[in-house]
Amino acid sequence: MAEVVRVAAQGGVTETVEKLSAAIDGAGAKVFAVVDHGAGAVSIGSDVGASQLVIFGNPQVGTPAIEANRLAGLRLPLKVLVYADAGGRCGWRMMIRRRRWAIWRGLRRMQTIWRGCRARWAT
Repeated sequence: MAEVVRVAAQGGVTETVEKLSAAIDGAGAKVFAVVDHGAGAVSIGSDVGASQLVIFGNPQVGTPAIEANRLAGLRLPLKVLVYADAGGRCGWRMMIRRRRWAIWRGLRRMQTIWRGCRARWAT
């Protein structure tokens, strides 16, 4: 089963995305894109609040996983949702399927990158 990891953040969504992106880069992965769900909602006259999706990975790790199992491409690259809740508190969440990560060749390196991001985030 998937596990959703929630981490409370200091600061707002934009600041949190910037800090998280720096931590991802510092851990050896690459931020491929940031999708601003909040801005998208505003563009159609709606409001979902501040919410951004950070899409990241490492081709040296992800490519062998996809070579071993093409369906890994449905899970990669990794994604983190940074948002403000109804109370205005900022946090980010990531869905992790730990058992499948252990199966795919090369994804243990991505777990190391994830741990590095969390360690850098704490500083």
